[in-house]
Amino acid sequence: MPLNSNIVIHVLDKQAGVDVSSIKMTVDGNQVTPTITGTLANYTVTYDPPTDFGYGQVVLVTVDAKDLASVVSHQ
Repeated sequence: MPLNSNIVIHVLDKQAGVDVSSIKMTVDGNQVTPTITGTLANYTVTYDPPTDFGYGQVVLVTVDAKDLASVVSHQ
């Protein structure tokens, strides 16, 4: 993967839908502000880090979200 790769994930819920305001992302323990696009059933969450990651660098990414039925999901 190129060093300048973005982190991109999908948050899906094909029933009640995802509460977009509940989507939170952390990268290596730091809360970040990703770009969120899509629909209630399928949001794309994209984070463009200010500096590139190193070759072989392990990056811990956590995303928390709630669906519109208020069930918490951790990915």
